[in-house]
Order: sequence, then structure tokens, then C-alpha cells
Amino acid sequence: MRRSILPRKPSIEELPVELLTIIFDHLLDVCDLSDPSEDYQAAFPFNVANTCSRWLDISLLKSAYWDTIILDLSRDPTPFLHAFDLIDSKSHQSKVIDVVVINGTLRQPRNSEKALENFRAAAVYSHLEKSAIACCRTITFDLEFQSSLPSAARILSHELPHLSELLLLCTEHDCDSEDATPNPERRQLNTPSRNNLPSLEKLDLTGLTFMELGCFGHDFLKDLSNGRLQLFITHFKFHQEASTHTTRSLTSLVDALDVMSSKSPIHTLALFDITFNYETSQMVETDYALAARRLSFDSVSSEFIDKFFYYSLFRFEHMETLTFKGCHVPHMRVYGCPSSLKIELVDIPRLTFNCDVLSTTHQNGSQREHGDSMMNVMKTFRAHDVTLVQCKGVTDTFLRRLSSIGLSGCVAPYLRYLTIHDCIGFTPSGIHSLVSVRSRLNREVSQFVCAPLWEVTISGTGPSLSDEEARGFADLSEITSLNWLGKQL
Repeated sequence: MRRSILPRKPSIEELPVELLTIIFDHLLDVCDLSDPSEDYQAAFPFNVANTCSRWLDISLLKSAYWDTIILDLSRDPTPFLHAFDLIDSKSHQSKVIDVVVINGTLRQPRNSEKALENFRAAAVYSHLEKSAIACCRTITFDLEFQSSLPSAARILSHELPHLSELLLLCTEHDCDSEDATPNPERRQLNTPSRNNLPSLEKLDLTGLTFMELGCFGHDFLKDLSNGRLQLFITHFKFHQEASTHTTRSLTSLVDALDVMSSKSPIHTLALFDITFNYETSQMVETDYALAARRLSFDSVSSEFIDKFFYYSLFRFEHMETLTFKGCHVPHMRVYGCPSSLKIELVDIPRLTFNCDVLSTTHQNGSQREHGDSMMNVMKTFRAHDVTLVQCKGVTDTFLRRLSSIGLSGCVAPYLRYLTIHDCIGFTPSGIHSLVSVRSRLNREVSQFVCAPLWEVTISGTGPSLSDEEARGFADLSEITSLNWLGKQL
């Protein structure tokens, strides 16, 4: 009887809108989503918006809650699309937002799910384009299927005064077929100018999407050159010979990069998972001149590296860092390489003697081994600073070869700084021999340059150094500074 007389306590869902708004304002101050890579569902406003439809509706009353809009296509994104409607892109005081579209499916996706992801991604982009795209600071689509990604050409055809980063990423490259060419409809888009994209600093695109930007012509690509651009091109397979200017040829890629670096060097050019699907043998004369301050090859074919430098007269005077990761590097002939270059070699495979690459630089077009990738890099490029990370080929034999004198002189004549990180195939004796021999050659070999090492750093996982071995480096300390696993010798 007493229980029926006592008033029922209201649940938190029934709190007045005004009180919930005060609570949400407090959460905005203490639970701001500073890093979208974190668990966004545990951060405000997504933690409250996912609680119930009423809280979602209340959170969509204030644009201040939605500086970062994250949409997960593994569930229906429709309720959250109204966050775009809060943005008044026509207002001079309009806020700037970051948009992230992901597919949070934990299990491996099936092809039957492609249509659903395609549909939801198209709905998200359509709503974004109509209401808030002009207010975007960053746009990220990180999905499973390439066919779900919006067109970079279409996005960049808009006036985007705040856009600094555009990332269009995927796991399955289901559009990268031999007959894949830009959609004719995209050629009818308005060609943007640099005034449309004054803040753009980073593009991370699939290879086919990047090729589509060529539809805008050289003027647009040239306007992207601002000295700050970071360009990441992921996954591309060339289907046609390089002499043909099509979206499937190597010359089209090199031509676009040449134009993009014509005014100012590209700040960062990173190429990942790029190969050929045919046997190349054609000799092509080109006059492209590329420039990038930081150039990176990751998991690309050795033939692509060979032809990339063969088809382009690279302007090395602008380059600061050259990185090779997880790929075989052939021996090449390059010109104008400065002696101040920094080289990073990461997870380079062991020595191989497979003769499966057709050389474009050989006079007779004969086959050639891509062999010792690390040594090919050291012989081809003049390195001042070299970092070796997780390279199994770092052995005492490799270290001795860095001090060998051949007909053309020392292998790495300008090497001053050497860092070896997480490599276990060498011994302290090999390092001692390298340091001492290069110091001696600097004095004895007058007709060749062979600079002594100024600094050697062994870090991460590496061979231990006994006290006796440490004392053996004492006579070399005047010339070379040695840090062995955190211990300065």
C-alpha cells in the first residue's frame, strides 16, 4: 500500500531537455573527441547519441557538439546525417568540421555486403555534398571496397576553403581492372583552381582515384604545387605500356607528378603497393623532371622502382629523405644525387639472385638480377645519413662491403651517420671493422672519397656488447661517436 502512495522516481531518459542540455554541455568540455582514431563511441557526443533516440535528437539541436562527425557504415548512418544539416555553409561565421566515414565491421566482409556499403557510402556523401562539404577541414573515407569511395575529382571540384586533408582509403580494390577508366560524367565537372583549395596539404588516394584527377588537366595539377603537399598513392597496377598516355600507363603517373612538382617540390610522395601486370621491355624516351623532398617506396615491385627513375630525370637537389620499405631494389643509374641525402631502409628482404626483372637501363634489354637490395641502394644513391630498420641483410659481410674499395671508389663514400635498429645479424666486430677501416681509408686512399663515420647508433633489439668489446672502441672515439643500445661508448 505504501509503495503505491510514494511517487515514482523519473528515469534519466525523462529528464527535461534543458537539464540534459546542461549535462551535455559539461560533457563537451570534459570529453571532447581529440583523436578520431580512438574509440569514438565512448566519446561525446557519440556516447549519448547512441543511448536512445531522444538523446540523439537533443544532441542534434546544437552544432557545437559536432566538430567531428564520425559515421560507421556497419550500421544505418541515416539518423546521424542530420548533423550535417546543423552546418550553415553559407554563413561567414560557419564552423569548420572533420568528417570520418568508416566501416566498423569486425569480421571479414563478404561480397554480398558490397552493395550495402556502396549504398550507405553514397547516401553519406550525397548529404555531405549538399549541406556541409564547404565547411570540411578533413574528409576521410576508410572503407572496405574501392567502389564505395566517392570520387576525389568530384570532391575537389567544389570550393573548399578549409580543406587540408582528403583521405580515400579501402581494403578491397574491386575497381582496379584493366578497362577501368575515369567515368565520362566526371570529365564534365567544373575544373577547380587553387583558389578553391587554398589549404590543401594532404592527399591519400588509391592509384585509380589519383589518375582521375588528370581529367582536370595540367593547370589544376600545377596549382596543387604549394611546397606543403603530402601525396600518398596506394595500390595501382599498370595495364598498358608506358608509351601510351592513358590512365593505365606509367607515363601518365609520372607526367602528373612532374606537373604537380613543377612550381614547388612535393613535400612528401609515398607510393605503396604499385606493380605491373605485364612484362615490360619497351624503351621510352621521356623528359619528365620530378621533385619531392621526401620520397617513399613501400611494397612496390622492383620493376616499378627501376622504371620510375628511368622515365624521370629526378631533381635530387630538392630531396631530403629517400625510403624503401618491404621491397627489392634494383641497381640503377641516377644523376645529380646530392651527398647530403638521408636514406631509410625498412624490412628489406634478404639477398636474392632471381633474374626475373627486365632491365630498362640495359643497352641490350637483357635480364638482370635485383640481388642485394641494400647494397644496390648504397651504390646508387649518395647517402650522408643511413638508417637500417629490421633488415635481415645487415651482417658483418654487409658492413665490410661498406668499406670496400672498387674501381669506382668506396661503396658509400659520403656516409657520415649510420643507425641500425632492430637488426640482429651482425656482431660488434663487424661494426668495429667498419668504423676503423673507413677512418684508415680516409687517410690512405687519396684518389677516392671515403669519409669516416661521425656517428654510429645501435638501437632497439641488437647484439649485446661485452665490456671488453666496448673497450675496443676506445681508440676510435675521437673520430666516431658510438651509442650501443643506449650506452654511449
